[in-house]
Amino acid sequence: MKKTIFLGFISMTFCLSAYATEYRCEVMSVQGVAHVSGAQGSRQTVREGETLGAGDVLETGPGAFVDLAFDPGRNNVVRVESDSLIKLTKIFPVRLHLDKGAALARLEGLPKNSKFQVVTPTAIAAVRGTIFRASYAPETGTQVFNLSKSKIEVYRVDGQGLASGKSFFLDYGQAVQYPRIPLPGV
Repeated sequence: MKKTIFLGFISMTFCLSAYATEYRCEVMSVQGVAHVSGAQGSRQTVREGETLGAGDVLETGPGAFVDLAFDPGRNNVVRVESDSLIKLTKIFPVRLHLDKGAALARLEGLPKNSKFQVVTPTAIAAVRGTIFRASYAPETGTQVFNLSKSKIEVYRVDGQGLASGKSFFLDYGQAVQYPRIPLPGV
């Protein structure tokens, strides 16, 4: 029994690492002005066809958007909308930190047992395969809207940026809003 569990774990780890080598973040299209800042702090204009890496921060200007593909078949795509600031924390499994603005995701080919997460200062949206929109503004907080039949798991975030409390699921057409939690004395 222990040998079977161990072999299953090794098999799953191998499969996920094989998917990880296929996953990257490619800029599919750019409309308007957008910049990327690398881990070393260099800031440059975003160009179609370039690959972004973990730690890169993407910023879109007024009226601009950038479409990102996370797999070679372009089955998992995110549109970073205008006036947004998003950090690519991890490429696989995908974890994006949305600090300002909005992102619209269409996820139709995530590997089995993986998740795609969008983290804001007030919430985490974790999905497997769906179409959804997440937005964040300091004045209003986070809003997550489910645009497909798949469920979205949503967590509230505590002051440390960690999931707090129980998660819940958004069904098709449902939305949730988590207002910004004012810090004591601010």
